[in-house]
Amino acid sequence: MYARPTLMVALTSFLTAAGCHSAGHGEPGNVAALVAPKAAASPATKDAFDKLAAMAGMWEVTVKEMEGVKGTSVLSVSSMGSVVREIMGPGAAHEMTNVYHLDGPDLVMTHYCGAGNQPHMVGTVDGNTIRFKLQSITNVRQPDESVMAALDMTFVGPDHVIQAWTHFKSGVANGNVTMDMKRVKK
Repeated sequence: MYARPTLMVALTSFLTAAGCHSAGHGEPGNVAALVAPKAAASPATKDAFDKLAAMAGMWEVTVKEMEGVKGTSVLSVSSMGSVVREIMGPGAAHEMTNVYHLDGPDLVMTHYCGAGNQPHMVGTVDGNTIRFKLQSITNVRQPDESVMAALDMTFVGPDHVIQAWTHFKSGVANGNVTMDMKRVKK
């Protein structure tokens, strides 16, 4: 019988060697049909992803528009360093998850919203700010639903980040949520 760490290493090695996917939509293994060649990320985009990865840890969050309500976010690096996962309000009924990763030249993120939809956004780097804009969304039932469609993430310093979210209703900006994040020191 394998010890748990040995089993996890073996499973990770197998899945990595196997490509960790079946290509989807009825054609297992036909990856070539789904893959279009993409350029590599620019140095600025790669640096932005590295800043996200450096956020691994716990953060105290103050929400400006909610009269200074405080909460937490926890960030971790996963999938052999290729993904940054953020859990907003871990354990709360309204817990939400953001997943950030590089996709060829792009820095992308998916916000798994408490409203049950999943905005997929593409980021551009503007100095110390990553500006994410809506590219696509799943699980929206009506075109006039309110959805998170933009996120500006500004790196004030290694232990201070501001997330400025904008939600839209019927395609028009309809409000903001500003989260002032400060790293919790151990």
